[in-house]
Amino acid sequence: MGEERKRRRRKKGPGRIESLVRNFLAFFGFCFIVFNLFLVSKIKPSSLDDGKAIPHKEKRTPRAFNFEVDIDFHDKSAPRVLKSTTSSTSTTSTTLSSETSSKESEPESEEKKAEVIPGNPLLAQLQKKEGVVQTAQLIDRVRYLIAENPDESIPKRYADNTTVPDLEFMITPEVDCVRKDLVIFVKSRVESSGLREIIRNTWAHTHAIEKWSIATIFLVGKSDSKYLNKNLQNEGRDKQDLLVGDYLDAYQNLTSKSISGLQWFANECTDSRNYLSVDDDVFPDLPLILGFLNKAENSQVELACLYNYVQHARVTRKGKWQTSWESYGKEFYPVYCEGACFSMPRWAAVKLFKNAQVTYRDAPVDDAYLTGVLREKAGLIPKQVQNKRMCKHLVNDDEIIQKLRAEWAQHQP
Repeated sequence: MGEERKRRRRKKGPGRIESLVRNFLAFFGFCFIVFNLFLVSKIKPSSLDDGKAIPHKEKRTPRAFNFEVDIDFHDKSAPRVLKSTTSSTSTTSTTLSSETSSKESEPESEEKKAEVIPGNPLLAQLQKKEGVVQTAQLIDRVRYLIAENPDESIPKRYADNTTVPDLEFMITPEVDCVRKDLVIFVKSRVESSGLREIIRNTWAHTHAIEKWSIATIFLVGKSDSKYLNKNLQNEGRDKQDLLVGDYLDAYQNLTSKSISGLQWFANECTDSRNYLSVDDDVFPDLPLILGFLNKAENSQVELACLYNYVQHARVTRKGKWQTSWESYGKEFYPVYCEGACFSMPRWAAVKLFKNAQVTYRDAPVDDAYLTGVLREKAGLIPKQVQNKRMCKHLVNDDEIIQKLRAEWAQHQP
């Protein structure tokens, strides 16, 4: 019996090894097939005649708009966009086109690419930064930049005069702002009635500090909610310090909100000496501000940036504060005061409003427009105030009321 079992084991031994080898080869073959299928899935047949294959991720020439932009590169004094599509020795035609059919577009020829022209440093600088102009977006950008005079700090459409009607108001304040040393305009949101009440009970509770008289007016827009508009009417009737403009209270209308304060100050606050603009999440130290405004050496300050002095601010082309190239044809805003807190004497505020009456108002960034574009057009010079304690930005969030109360408590004797 023992010998028989040994013979059977010897016979089964090779069979077991063969089975393991066979299973391993089968598993390896399966993996090899799966791997090849994976590679095949990453390649699709080309529609070209030569039958070659191209990877899926290879970018084909996108469909684009057919248009031509003719630019006069040699006229340095007044660069402009030519409407004519005929080329000459003084013009270069930049063409961007593609077929709208299903065929692959031919590679863009060298003649169709924009080339650096020595006579135009603006285009040379742009092309050095961005590369060869190959997209409609860059062509649009170049078109507006070339159309602008590089020696001017604001776009031509803002520098040129137009007719803009004055703003209409739904609710006007009864606050006496005539012959005041300082009139404060607080930009506030329509739904922030609680925050306005805290401001009335803290830093805006007084109508005089020492010998200086003060008036405070809240700037608000209307709401698309009947409930909120009704609350505004009740608040305006009870507090008599609301200036509610006939525009929707939204980010896009902050420029209108700021101009409404200038308009009211210029037309209604006659003989008042100084204009102060603050956001409702700012705590202004009024004794410090009044002391600054009444110093003899500061009497000639045309525009005082009491919070931040902004330089080289790039125009935003996307997001909440986006501005189109058609609206603002330059890459940067002129120097301006950040809108959280700034002041100016009466003559400068009136001059700013006079320029607002003849200037487009479609720039959504209100401080860049008011203290940048309009200031530049009016010829006013801004000044950065070194004392940062005059205006403390508390940031408008869920705790803003507690922050205002705490700041007010710290300023009490």
